[in-house]
Amino acid sequence: MYCRPKVLPPIIHPTINRENHLIHHYVVPHIHPSHTTTFNHHVYQCQRYFPYTEPTVNDALHQDLVGFGPGQDRYLVFNGRCQMIHFLEVLPYFGGLREKLASIFKGK
Repeated sequence: MYCRPKVLPPIIHPTINRENHLIHHYVVPHIHPSHTTTFNHHVYQCQRYFPYTEPTVNDALHQDLVGFGPGQDRYLVFNGRCQMIHFLEVLPYFGGLREKLASIFKGK
């Protein structure tokens, strides 16, 4: 004959904790902007020049003294013009003879 087993009350054991780890990938864009400004600096150096000339003028005075002596009136040819002058009138001006003769021939 077949007998059914007797069912006893259940014995409950503590729960076994299991972990199931799921990994979800996310892309988070991080933007770090940068900017470069190029400055072109133009430096103009003004160089100033002051050319200086100093000419030298050489002139010549033509004198043709005819029979010139103390106390005598004689003729002096000055650059092609003839003028009667006295020796004592010219003697103090030998240092500045050119100026004296120029004033004589201007029609003094």
